[in-house]
Amino acid sequence: MPEAEKADFAGEAPGTWLLGHIPWTQARHVIRAVTPTRKEAGMLGVNAGAACLELDRTTWRAGRIVTHVRQLFRGDRFDLVAEFNACAEADSALPATRRVPVALLAGCRPWEFSAVNALKRRKNS
Repeated sequence: MPEAEKADFAGEAPGTWLLGHIPWTQARHVIRAVTPTRKEAGMLGVNAGAACLELDRTTWRAGRIVTHVRQLFRGDRFDLVAEFNACAEADSALPATRRVPVALLAGCRPWEFSAVNALKRRKNS
């Protein structure tokens, strides 16, 4: 995307900028425990056998890939935290734009839930 060359990513994160220019319609996160390669371990400052958390994210728009990102986090410093509410009304503090409608695979009626997912740095590290 040529416009990205002129963007000020110091003031706006690349993902936020991209979403404003090419909004995605579908996303998938794959999160898994992995051991880093020697090069990755060196970059992270851990032993080669250390536990790490890998987040692999792909986004699509109309069936075409918009982004693909692989992130690697030290297992001793980060936790994956997900918080869910059974229905959107349970979390009135969350704006409607952050509430996600989902249809359950079992064929149940759609439910609306709000979710907060984050990799959070541990306080003791």
